[in-house]
Amino acid sequence: MTGMIGYEGGTKGFLDITFGPKWDYIPLTRNYIENFLQVNYTDKLSINKIAMSASELLENAVKYSSKDGIRTQIRKYEDEHKIELVVYNVIDKIEADKLMKYIAELNSASDPFLFYVAKMKESIKRHDGKSGLGLSRIAHEGSAKLEAAYFSETSDTGIIEVKALFKI
Repeated sequence: MTGMIGYEGGTKGFLDITFGPKWDYIPLTRNYIENFLQVNYTDKLSINKIAMSASELLENAVKYSSKDGIRTQIRKYEDEHKIELVVYNVIDKIEADKLMKYIAELNSASDPFLFYVAKMKESIKRHDGKSGLGLSRIAHEGSAKLEAAYFSETSDTGIIEVKALFKI
């Protein structure tokens, strides 16, 4: 790192935003991400997919965060044809385990659309007020591959990193 600002080496574009878990910040962040992506990309469909996915991941982060500090990063590497959208937040270990299991199930599905439809049917039967569709929507409508990693801080909580990878 040179100087005061550490820029992600090897990237064509980099964005890093951190905010407290507040619902009102999600649409503002989504709009900012859309504008940021429009600097280097003209493909509106790809921009909309990434912005929608950011919104879904941020909604999950606000919903399940156990502390302040939701961090969002976007990276476009110079030598690769992909964009990474990464969201970090503090989460209870039990919720992190559920999330990682869900993402593994989603990634093992042979068809993201059929998985999404199955989750829509399941959501009709839910009585907890949650649809559970955000991640499957990212995989199907956003055409993204999801990854997650959990970093333990205490025996009960840690940081979850959820990454959506987009081919461009």
